[in-house]
Amino acid sequence: MFFLPTLRLDAPQAVSAIDWSAYGSLALPIAAVAPPATGNPINLTYLQLQNTAAPPSLADPYLRWGSSSFNVSPISGVPIAPGETWMWCPVDANGGSPTDPTPHPRCEGREQRVLGGDTGDWDIRTGTHWQSGVLRVTRFCTPLNGTGQSRTVWNQIHGKVPSTGLPVISVIRKATPSATTVTLYNIVRTTPDSGAPTETSASITIPLGASFAYDCRVVNGLLTLRVAHPVPAVPVGNVFPFGADPADVQTLHVYQFDSSWDGGTNYFKAGNYIQDDNTTHSGGIEVIYQRLVWGHSA
Repeated sequence: MFFLPTLRLDAPQAVSAIDWSAYGSLALPIAAVAPPATGNPINLTYLQLQNTAAPPSLADPYLRWGSSSFNVSPISGVPIAPGETWMWCPVDANGGSPTDPTPHPRCEGREQRVLGGDTGDWDIRTGTHWQSGVLRVTRFCTPLNGTGQSRTVWNQIHGKVPSTGLPVISVIRKATPSATTVTLYNIVRTTPDSGAPTETSASITIPLGASFAYDCRVVNGLLTLRVAHPVPAVPVGNVFPFGADPADVQTLHVYQFDSSWDGGTNYFKAGNYIQDDNTTHSGGIEVIYQRLVWGHSA
């Protein structure tokens, strides 16, 4: 059995800080005094921090840890508890890095069971693999046409071989600029071939900016994605649903991957992977993570 310890409690923090260095690497917009003007892309930079459970000296305008000196978001004005992970990504961060071009901006973590490795190392059809977390999305992009949707991906299973894309992406979407609720849904690639049809789950509606917990679990190819809302302001424990009432847990999606996925290599991602671009939106998306737990077993 293999399990990565992910959380460390450092008193007097109200929330256990996430050790993103144990998770893997971070893909962030390059640090700058301020985001560039609309239309100028921000390249991604990849960080392998030694220990992000104890907030380091990193002073990045797109990634910070809640503390006594950083307790209010400079973007949305919402409170940030000690130990929470604040992830801000402007829609202008389009274009990616020279080594990993991407059509979408992002501020996210990538699981690496061998730190510094560039491939996943678990088979979506064999064993048990899980990722659970608690987060809230407190700012969305503004559509340039005034009516469009804004969305970001907070949970992924990414495939390298044989997949050329994303087996699983979990999305939170704000339907219109005036919306006071958001919807959560999941999309699964049904075959490992690029461009294959996808299966979309039912959606769950929650208030804008509200915290929710999730559990993405694959057992011998059977995916189950569960969501809990509401959750306590300070989540309890390291096991989903993190103190939420079991009656508030809903199954968002169940899907069985078939034998065409055998032998593939996969890894989890978590964070703020924006699906908007600067030709249709302005501003950016803000995500605040409170919990992240993951693991693997045979």
